[in-house]
Amino acid sequence: MTGVRGAGVVRLSGLNALKRLVAPFAAVALLTASVGQAVGQVTPQEIQQSAAPPATPQLVANDVNAWLDGFMPYALSNADIVGAVVTIVRDGQIVANRGFGFSNLETRTPVNADTTLFRPGSISKLFTWTAVMQQVEAGKIDLDADINTYIDYEIPAYNGQPITMRQIMTHTTGFQEVVHDLISSDPTTGEMALGDYLKNNIPSRIYAPGTMPAYSNYATSLAGYVVERVSGESFNDYLQRHIFDPLGMRNSTFRQPLPEAMQASMSGGYKNIADGEAQYFEIVVPAPAGALSTTGADMALFMNAHLNNGAGLLRPETARQMYETVDQQFPGVNSMLLGFYQESYGGQRIIAHGGDTSFFHSNLSLLMDQNVGVYVSFNSGGSGSLGATLLRWEFMESFVNRYFPSAPTSDPEPLATALEHGAAVAGDFESARRAGTNPLAAVYFLGQTTVTMLPNGDLVGPGLPDVNGEQKHWREVEPWVWQALGGTERMGARVDESGRVTAIAFEPLAFAIPASRAPWYRSKSLLLPLLGIAVGVLALSLLSWPIRTLTRRAHKGAFVYEGARAKAHRLTPVVALLSVGYIVAWALFVTWLMDSLDKNSGGLASGLLTTLYVAGILPVLAFAGAALVNVSLWRAPSSWFAKGWGLLVLLSAGIVLWFAAAMNFLSFAFNY
Repeated sequence: MTGVRGAGVVRLSGLNALKRLVAPFAAVALLTASVGQAVGQVTPQEIQQSAAPPATPQLVANDVNAWLDGFMPYALSNADIVGAVVTIVRDGQIVANRGFGFSNLETRTPVNADTTLFRPGSISKLFTWTAVMQQVEAGKIDLDADINTYIDYEIPAYNGQPITMRQIMTHTTGFQEVVHDLISSDPTTGEMALGDYLKNNIPSRIYAPGTMPAYSNYATSLAGYVVERVSGESFNDYLQRHIFDPLGMRNSTFRQPLPEAMQASMSGGYKNIADGEAQYFEIVVPAPAGALSTTGADMALFMNAHLNNGAGLLRPETARQMYETVDQQFPGVNSMLLGFYQESYGGQRIIAHGGDTSFFHSNLSLLMDQNVGVYVSFNSGGSGSLGATLLRWEFMESFVNRYFPSAPTSDPEPLATALEHGAAVAGDFESARRAGTNPLAAVYFLGQTTVTMLPNGDLVGPGLPDVNGEQKHWREVEPWVWQALGGTERMGARVDESGRVTAIAFEPLAFAIPASRAPWYRSKSLLLPLLGIAVGVLALSLLSWPIRTLTRRAHKGAFVYEGARAKAHRLTPVVALLSVGYIVAWALFVTWLMDSLDKNSGGLASGLLTTLYVAGILPVLAFAGAALVNVSLWRAPSSWFAKGWGLLVLLSAGIVLWFAAAMNFLSFAFNY
């Protein structure tokens, strides 16, 4: 149990809860591992040995496999995940390469870590970065040159500043997030030339290059295209000849759709066990950012190469440049390296990369000082509080705590600056990895992080919830650096010259997905309640019209309004219908679009988007109509209630128009 001092809250650590629940299974696994040993007479010495405290766990095959047998089956069941692969290497050797659960739920085909293909998503980027560094080593790429030097189209400069390969590798290009043509179920999209995708989907820039980490799939694909251009080979051919073949990775490919010979080995991707339906093979159109299909055994080869200073792929000095070049944008938190990013568990020096497609969720971590690599991949998103996203980090934390335990620490006391700095941080923050110029801004608006301060200066709100679904509490441990109570994650703040906090970065996403302070006109704490009130007022106005009409007819009453007052009465529900209908239409469209990234490819989404853009005249007409209603009410004899309600309708129509402008619903931007 961890007491959160000053918050009046006592919460159970998700990791401790998981350990308690897993412990019986681990014990059974350890007992099972001993089956088959000779059974003879028990001596007093053996009794004494059995009563002795258990030995410190050793990172060897027997112990790791016994631990996995206890941890993984329960974790998959609890998280509603169909199957997983776990690969652990040390000193160039495989310690464990295990499959758990099923690759095909319908046929109950088990996962085979040697042959079953998983999609590790953005872990694919590590192969792209390795290819880039090979070309840096060959003298064909300069990390600090204008990227336009290497391509046959132009990335526009931002205020005169070009982007560089170094900024691409540290996710500081300033590109906004784009999802159009990101993932498709149409196999023919896998044949799209990489250059064609890039030229047709250039994102807008929302930050100056080099100033703000903002994770970008587009930028990574641009790096892959540069490799194509300078090497004279297609990206797929390059990886095969310069990475897969040299390492002996015979069951790995970026090709989409899968080559026929590999299709039978592909694991299904699932939402969760409860849904139970295998989903489509995802075509990742910006292939260098996430198209890899691979096995646990092949990932062992890749991890061992990088643990051995890039052996077989890079010169040691080039590999160390990848591992040791830190782009420290925020104080006190894990940051981007050149392609890899930092990860912290138990005080270990870890470089890592995670990856997600719609259905697969993975993580790769290299403990550099221990010469240990850990790869875990799940073929389902799962459900409940412990889905695959959290489980992969819980798994890694449990692994490090078991095999490289650090001394337990207590929660720190608040700094003297906790109240001052906490108050400076409090407010709404939006993801730096966001849409800035298109209507998907609404998704990131709803996902804003609201930071609140407790009476003792602790902060609540930032970061992923723990496995119990509870928000983390953060305590300042250094000036402008906070630590999660009961954990090791840290959060850093960026402060401008005036002392204003402009952005925060919280682990485990601090490396390239920080959050910048939302401007007041796009602040969720302000705009969302106002929108709710506005829609409520307009909905009541809309509903009151048929109710009053039916009531009047039921009682055979006369319509009592004339002239301007009658016009106001009839126009008010029209205003309400236009405003509410417009917001509902956008809500349905965005929900439909984000339900599956596959819908972002093809013409239907673009057609619907065009229709909604044209419909942008509706909230303008509604606001004008509401203004006319108020003019009519004030010119004609009207009650103060009618005049007051008319003003509420006008304000509500104005809020809807404000929301539409803030969410880029009027932008006519098709690059999303």
